[in-house]
Amino acid sequence: MRAFILFSPIVHGTFFVVLLIVALIHFLRTKELPSRLLRWGLFVFVIFLVARGAVYSILQFWAFRAGALKVLPFNELVIYTMRYSALHYFSSFFLGLIIALFLFSIFWILEKRSHGRLLDTNERYLVVFGALAAGWPGAVLYAIGVFVLPLLATPWLLQTTEVRPLESGG
Repeated sequence: MRAFILFSPIVHGTFFVVLLIVALIHFLRTKELPSRLLRWGLFVFVIFLVARGAVYSILQFWAFRAGALKVLPFNELVIYTMRYSALHYFSSFFLGLIIALFLFSIFWILEKRSHGRLLDTNERYLVVFGALAAGWPGAVLYAIGVFVLPLLATPWLLQTTEVRPLESGG
């Protein structure tokens, strides 16, 4: 039961929020995002989500083995548990990961095309964090929001800020 509490969504949601608060405090002090913290935090977050699915799978196997499915042979029980776990515990993570990698690649392309003027290097890690935290199907709404909200905010930003032409480098 302790493993269930350790890998609960409340714990990984708290980790996500604490990491973003630390990144925000660092940003407010230095005016730049802590890239090393974001990369390591993202790595730990992914490992945490995979470990949570693995713990849930093991607990589900024990529940199936002790319950009504104990009439099945051991190999069929393992295959059934793997299919069940893949569908219920890992599919949301992997679908969210696919969307996160898609957003990461789009932000990487935009950053390379704009030579760092449009996007900061660390913003793509924040987008991946958001997509992984949202899971499936929330990552789809998150991806739409990432592209639609800046477009909706553009007219307001153009009215409230002074637009200066870019200086020519030649």
